[in-house]
Amino acid sequence: MKKVIFIFIAVILAMPNIGLATNPPADCDDNLITPVVSATENSDSVTLSWEEINHEDLNGYKVVISENDSTPVYPSNGYLKWITDTSVTSQVIDNSSSYHSGDFGGYLESGVEYYFSVTAVYGCGEKIAGNVIQTTESNSDLEI
Repeated sequence: MKKVIFIFIAVILAMPNIGLATNPPADCDDNLITPVVSATENSDSVTLSWEEINHEDLNGYKVVISENDSTPVYPSNGYLKWITDTSVTSQVIDNSSSYHSGDFGGYLESGVEYYFSVTAVYGCGEKIAGNVIQTTESNSDLEI
């Protein structure tokens, strides 16, 4: 049995590219960019938009919503959408997807005030929240 374990360990050590994490995340630089967020209210949705971030270490954006926290940020407030295409700069909020780990029941409700933001997620481990947009869903036709 000892011989089999030894051979197994020797094979793993001889094959460093089999998916084992050997390098820690890169150190964060001082030039991480904060998302600048705006919102447009439509008849049946809200569209969040932000300026594109051009940074080599950007992994993507998390669209964040909270009912009770006026400064929502991922991961503390969960997320609606994880956008890994860093050229995407908007997200329609229309209740077509359930929210992940938030402080409300998974779907937005008409007549309730919410706080919206976008968090930039960097490969070095930093998460930078953008400015907050506050809106009350008061349109009876609104599906959120």
